[in-house]
Amino acid sequence: MGCNNKTDLPQLLRCMTRRPRTPVPLQRLTLSFCWNNAQILHGLFSLFSVDTLVIDPAQRPKCLEKSAAHIKALFPPASVTLQSLVIRENTKPLYEFLERVLVPGGLRGFATGPWLREDLPYIHQFLRSPAARNLLSISVMGGIEDLHGPHLAATGTPLVRKIPSATLAQCTHVQYFRFGLAHYPHTMYPGRYFPTPLNSLRPLLVSLPASLRAFSLHVWIAISPGWDSVVAGWNTAIESFAVVDRWFDPAREGRRFRHLRRVELHVHFWSWNGETFRRNESAAEKRARQDIERVADPLPRLRAAGLLREFRVDDVVCDPDKRNFMPDVYWPSDLET
Repeated sequence: MGCNNKTDLPQLLRCMTRRPRTPVPLQRLTLSFCWNNAQILHGLFSLFSVDTLVIDPAQRPKCLEKSAAHIKALFPPASVTLQSLVIRENTKPLYEFLERVLVPGGLRGFATGPWLREDLPYIHQFLRSPAARNLLSISVMGGIEDLHGPHLAATGTPLVRKIPSATLAQCTHVQYFRFGLAHYPHTMYPGRYFPTPLNSLRPLLVSLPASLRAFSLHVWIAISPGWDSVVAGWNTAIESFAVVDRWFDPAREGRRFRHLRRVELHVHFWSWNGETFRRNESAAEKRARQDIERVADPLPRLRAAGLLREFRVDDVVCDPDKRNFMPDVYWPSDLET
């Protein structure tokens, strides 16, 4: 929903004054541009009983701090009930607002975009709040591979290393977890530093609760035209696959995950040089890339144990924008939620 001009706003407010006695059930509400307007936000939650709320990245709330007092007056504590929450742009005022107004224990699903260093403390605080205490599903897409690199200041590194693992460790009821990683082959960007995704993946795996029933890993591999780039990209991801394969192996570390029934692996190749890639990729190279899904065996232990339920290699995404990496709540279709 958007309301970014003077014509839409009065019309929307007039509709809100004629709201029904009981809220209208709404399966999904996406807010863009206007969620930080206290009056509109209050009107929407008066009109609708929302199951899933999506905060869109297009609407960076620059003025929420100024309307905090107004929002506080309109929204009593614990006055909003949601089943699922998708936050595609992280801000401290947003999490503070949600922590205050959401009914304790009501939230079941949570999804968020890339965790940046400055986001971590207030995401951590939100997941510790009463609103999130009964979460069953968490999705973190886009990866947090930039959290642990040696380029960080030494004073900030311990906090950065601690919070992602601590955040998951406190979510003791989580059954469904989806995580996104980005891999950049060093041959593509010589002289530039890209932290290894394993620095993000390992601490998160260690922190997953024993209640886990399904785990979905999305790996984004940057490539350039040419089959050598695809091979190099795939090789950079193999170590991540091996870590997951060992960690959930029911004959090894995976013994603690007695409820685990499903593991998914989704591989996404992408290229910033879209036109160049389309022009230079030969038909044979395209077929060879597509054959990876048929011939590769990236998680052999999990496949042998019957836990690898889905392995998919998607088509190349050319010139991706932020929306290609956006999260959504993870509810496996073949498992009870």
